[in-house]
Amino acid sequence: MRTGYLKLISGVVLLCLLIMPAMADATDDYVLEQLGERAAILAMDELDFGYGDPDVLVLTNAGRAVVDGNPTNKVLSGITNVSGLSNGDADMYSINRGDWKALWIYFYNKDTGKGLYLVPGDDYYTMTKGQIMDLPLDDTFSTADLVTGDIYMMLADTDDGNATEEALGSNAFSLLSLSNSWAYGAPYDLMTVASLHNHLCPGVLGGYVPAKYVEEKLPAEESDSYTAVFTSASCKLDAFPVMWDLTPGKKNLAVVSEGFTEDSQEAFKAKYGTSPAGVFVRWNSGENYGDGIVIASLPSTSPPYEGPSWGSKIYGSVEKVKDLDDLDSLYTTIYEFKVNGSRLSELKDPENNPYEVIGMI
Repeated sequence: MRTGYLKLISGVVLLCLLIMPAMADATDDYVLEQLGERAAILAMDELDFGYGDPDVLVLTNAGRAVVDGNPTNKVLSGITNVSGLSNGDADMYSINRGDWKALWIYFYNKDTGKGLYLVPGDDYYTMTKGQIMDLPLDDTFSTADLVTGDIYMMLADTDDGNATEEALGSNAFSLLSLSNSWAYGAPYDLMTVASLHNHLCPGVLGGYVPAKYVEEKLPAEESDSYTAVFTSASCKLDAFPVMWDLTPGKKNLAVVSEGFTEDSQEAFKAKYGTSPAGVFVRWNSGENYGDGIVIASLPSTSPPYEGPSWGSKIYGSVEKVKDLDDLDSLYTTIYEFKVNGSRLSELKDPENNPYEVIGMI
């Protein structure tokens, strides 16, 4: 550990505490902001990075977790104060979790492939300002595990990979899928989608990548909107509230499974040689018409996965993230059509087969 650096930063934080005016009604915010600052100090020392290092990511459920009735967004402020990492710089994301879940923080350095997983001790939240000032940095966290987080390093040394899985516990898939996808090129909008979904998997990419593909084939202008129609519900649906502001409540994100029967599915595959990945419409409300396409995924060109089960979805996601600059290698258009208002309503009717509505079968 870089003890000199750690002592320097700790001294700066202590000085801030000493000159901070007493504010009894802001104690909860203070305790939480200090938690974020302490996490950042420890991470900067253990992972050996400086302020605003673009190779470092922080993932946390701070901002979602609630501690003793208090929101935890101030933890995010504390992390940024010391580390310079922030959502605005695409190197800090608040991950969706139930607000009753215990708070955790994960720092990842893609340059070294190492991560630091931190869970605060339960007694920290009950401490006074004075007790926190006297608390040694290492005693802030009940869990402070330094792990190997790079998926390729983990697969090359499965003992290391197993140790990481054990250390991260129930958060392993979430943290490893998000941090590795970020490290290998996942853009801000994809990370935002995955933060809502709380992990990044091939299913989420099955919504994100089609959305980007459709934007390329049917680019929208200010007066346009999109509608997406699927015949099954899966992880892919969570991409569209973020990407296109679509939700079932606004009736522009529809799952219509009743009409697309097994017979219909077989007929579709026999005619087109593939299965559909969804129906997408670019709608112009001023002119009351829309242009639509049906797309299908193309076979993967990534090497087959042969590692342990815990790495399969992480590996698959990372390999697809690497191909995001070439959307035509991932999806293809198999049908184009136009719709008016009444036909669009028919498309979204759960009793209809959308591919019959637009004349494909």
